[in-house]
Amino acid sequence: MEVNSLRNIAKVVGQKIVQKFKKTSMLANNEGRARKKIINSITERRVIHKVKIDPKISAPKIAASTSNTLGLSVSAETVRRVLRKADYNGRVARKKPLIVSNGVVEHKKAFCQPRRSPGDENSPSGQ
Repeated sequence: MEVNSLRNIAKVVGQKIVQKFKKTSMLANNEGRARKKIINSITERRVIHKVKIDPKISAPKIAASTSNTLGLSVSAETVRRVLRKADYNGRVARKKPLIVSNGVVEHKKAFCQPRRSPGDENSPSGQ
């Protein structure tokens, strides 16, 4: 039975599919050659470790120190890509307000409560 009559494709395409199957014993496409990575997994772990030690260090500083230790030029964007892949997304959490239950810092409790309309009698602004 012909492959091309079953699939409604050209005869040449069917012949190529059969040739490929006879040659490789599979029909899936082979992976293509990709661009070589500039940093390996050991260097990636070193970059992540630097951020773990000091979360406020910038990507250009990490790139410069990595370039000095490796001897090849690593861009800041490559460092950012490695950090994003490791779930470090370049944002620092905002500082939480200090809330003390004995009333010393009561005014900051309003920060955590939802805003109310000005006509409401329980509004934090006291109107």
